[in-house]
Amino acid sequence: GGHSCGSRVRSLAAYLRPPGASRELWLGDAGTVVGPGDVLGKIAVRFDGEGGEWNLWPGMLCRASTYNSAVAERLPGSLCRGDRVRTSAGHIGLRSRAIADGSGGGPQSIDPSQEGTVVGPGHADGHVLVH
Repeated sequence: GGHSCGSRVRSLAAYLRPPGASRELWLGDAGTVVGPGDVLGKIAVRFDGEGGEWNLWPGMLCRASTYNSAVAERLPGSLCRGDRVRTSAGHIGLRSRAIADGSGGGPQSIDPSQEGTVVGPGHADGHVLVH
């Protein structure tokens, strides 16, 4: 929240590279909010240098001036960026990209005991984003 057009922001996601992206986004990458994102609720950010323009959930960003304190905060479940996690149950859902452009080919599933790395805050309160 609180990101308006022209605001300087930094990424709170440890790593992102969605399918079709020409480059990855890393923790701490800096950019400028350029407006609302293509998906309802997301924010369009133009990252510095060759970073390009990305559409991100507000929870994946912080004001550039508060980056040091924001990146040190614990995530839900007392997790930190870079922690390895394992699902305790299977889940079925849609990726946000699939919802936006219909390219997902139906529900995506995560098997029980699948592992991943925490990369940042989730899209919903109380959740984390795992790669």
